Formats: sequence, structure tokens, C-alpha cells
Amino acid sequence: MEYNALIKELGVEVILFYPTNPESQTDGIYFPDDKIIFVNGMLAEIERENIILHELGHLISGHYRYDCQPDMIHVGEENQADRYMVKSRAEQYLESFDDKPDYVDIHGFLTLFHIKPSLYDMADSVFRQLLNYSN
Repeated sequence: MEYNALIKELGVEVILFYPTNPESQTDGIYFPDDKIIFVNGMLAEIERENIILHELGHLISGHYRYDCQPDMIHVGEENQADRYMVKSRAEQYLESFDDKPDYVDIHGFLTLFHIKPSLYDMADSVFRQLLNYSN
């Protein structure tokens, strides 16, 4: 499902913010009680879309942000949200092929969608799952 349709279906509002501090630590945040995703409006459109997909990953996974959460829970939730974003982008990428590809250039995929290189292994795993390739 295209993410704009999902936002509408879930009743989520997306609001752009423009940080006054260029060293801002966050490019996006989801407030579950208000169903609002704030996204750094200074990012390129493709990067804003990645942030929105990541934050939707929190919503879909039922995450609630509380400052008192242990770091291990926070890291796990961030990984789930990243995986949702990567999977959404991978599905979008695969739609550009007429047939199932024999090979996916993971570095090329990450570059195309402006996804951080540290998610290489996750992207590889997602493509293997989507394409039913064994590990």
C-alpha cells in the first residue's frame, strides 16, 4: 500500500518541522496519542518519505515512546521501524521489475532510496524474504 493511503486510512497527520538548530538529533518522531508524525522539512523528499515510513513502522508495530523505556527495548523498536521502512522501499523497488530478479544490488538499492549503509544486512535479509531466497 502506498504510504499516503496508509496515512489516510490510519488517520495519521504528518507535520513538517524546521529545526532552528542544524545539529538537531531527530529527523522525525511519532506521537501515538495524537496520531501525529513530525518530519524534518529540511530533508529531501525521499528522505522525508523514509522517515514517514519509519515512523509508520512504529505505529504498525504498536510502539509507544516513553522516556523511561530501557535502551534494549528502544533499540529493538527502532530496528522494527527501520525494517518496516526497508521492506516498504524494497517492495516499491521490486515493482519496477517485470519478473522476479535473479540478483538485487543492495548497495544500489540503498543509494537509490537514500537509506543509510548500516542497514545493508537488514535490506539483504528483507530481499531474501521477499524473493524467497535461502540464506
